[in-house]
Amino acid sequence: MLNLLSEQDAINLRKATMIHYLQMKVNEQDWHGVADAAMDLRELEVELKMCDKIDKLRATYHQLGIASNIGTIDLLANKKE
Repeated sequence: MLNLLSEQDAINLRKATMIHYLQMKVNEQDWHGVADAAMDLRELEVELKMCDKIDKLRATYHQLGIASNIGTIDLLANKKE
């Protein structure tokens, strides 16, 4: 199956959906739903930051002439925080 969305686009779509859900929960005054949505949004922000870090690592590896087919797991395993 052809995947037309990038990882970041897919996360941003989930984020937009979650923001809509959050707004619905605020309108309903469902504060537990608001809290759950806020937690999910925080997790999506972390995912977006990780995508950005991976893109930067891939760019660096590319500049250094290191194989461009390095997987995400390999990049994360070699990244020292």
